[in-house]
Amino acid sequence: MLIISCATGTAVSKHFTSKLFARDSGKRKLEELRREIRDNMKQMIVEMQAKRELENWVHQRVEIRFNELTASMEEECEKMLNDTESTMDNIKKDLTRNELQRKQMAAECDEIVATVKQILENLKPLNMKVRQVLESA
Repeated sequence: MLIISCATGTAVSKHFTSKLFARDSGKRKLEELRREIRDNMKQMIVEMQAKRELENWVHQRVEIRFNELTASMEEECEKMLNDTESTMDNIKKDLTRNELQRKQMAAECDEIVATVKQILENLKPLNMKVRQVLESA
């Protein structure tokens, strides 16, 4: 009985020892797994935050450059519009000046025509005398 008791005690103690240490080993593995998961999650969050910062930085740079380009284009368009408006104003002034010159020239021509008609009227009697002289001769 002593031998059976020793054999049984040894078998039972081996069984309990393996179970006891197996649980402890399982707990350790479970804790290690949890720690790895936590570490991985923390690392993922850090990476995501880092990526978000990069995204935000890129977004800011793009927005700044876009605003600069927009302002530059608006400035150029405003300059072109001002130049066009100035050119149109100059053309309008030139057309007005040319119209006034044309009217003045037309008035001068009318004056010259009137003067020539007056001269011709004044010369009619002399022209008649010259004709009479030439016809009688």
